[in-house]
Amino acid sequence: LAMKKHPSFLKIKEFVFNLAQITDHNHTQIPLSKFGAINCRYKQRITEVPFLYPTLIILISGEKTIYFGNKEIQCFPGEFLAIPAPLKLDAVNIPDTHQGSFLAFYIYFDNLLIEQFCRFYKFDESIKANNNSIHFEGNELLYSSICHLLEISQQTEPDDDFLKHRLMDVLLCLVKCCDSSHMLLSMSQKWSERIYSLLLSNPSRSWHVKNVCNHLRVSESTLRRNLRKENTDFRTIIDDVRMGIALSEVQFTNLSISAIALNCGYSSFSRFTSRFQQRFGTTPSQLRKSMTVSG
Repeated sequence: LAMKKHPSFLKIKEFVFNLAQITDHNHTQIPLSKFGAINCRYKQRITEVPFLYPTLIILISGEKTIYFGNKEIQCFPGEFLAIPAPLKLDAVNIPDTHQGSFLAFYIYFDNLLIEQFCRFYKFDESIKANNNSIHFEGNELLYSSICHLLEISQQTEPDDDFLKHRLMDVLLCLVKCCDSSHMLLSMSQKWSERIYSLLLSNPSRSWHVKNVCNHLRVSESTLRRNLRKENTDFRTIIDDVRMGIALSEVQFTNLSISAIALNCGYSSFSRFTSRFQQRFGTTPSQLRKSMTVSG
């Protein structure tokens, strides 16, 4: 309770409330590789949410529940969720009964940033695997680090080098002070993660397994065999990438649903809508309608 009244958290809260009012429908237009806000006034239940990048979530208002393995984890205002990637979770967003809205702030750490972080701070696999705190309360150092990130982002033309430095500062707080070293595990050299990185570089492209094999310089039979060892396959990976981007763009941007479909490699609007509903249990339009509309 004391941390929720901490000056740095209150500054974060004010920034996120302002961020949620940027566009007509409260869908932010900040690049998804950095951060964004989710603001909704109705309960949302979304299945198999794919996290393509390691993601830090700070809850501002309402309640968020995620299902991590066999665990049900509830997050309340002022608390954090540190989600490694790639990972699929079921999630429920519940608006605050008094304020009438759910509001959460997301910070993304792309693979290049994490690679640079590990190289600079000399983190190896043994250090990375020590801790696994998915859910934790905020602390002064982390709140302050996020405030510094937000201060840079509010400049008219934020400098990419300063943003990267502030993101690495937040990541260092997570690893050093919050027992969240698992956020670095996304850089392990699994075949599936190599494919995730490749597809994310151009998600709208009509990818085929032969294209991927050419990029990775491996035979198709070898790739399929290695993916089976990781309990996945090419179709599952490409669906995770496309649906993960689709979910983010529906929630975080003002793009039309048809534009989002094209960005995710779908030429057919109806096929995109059908697949989205199969995956998340709701259509893109229905999910948009649950978001808070400006007064």
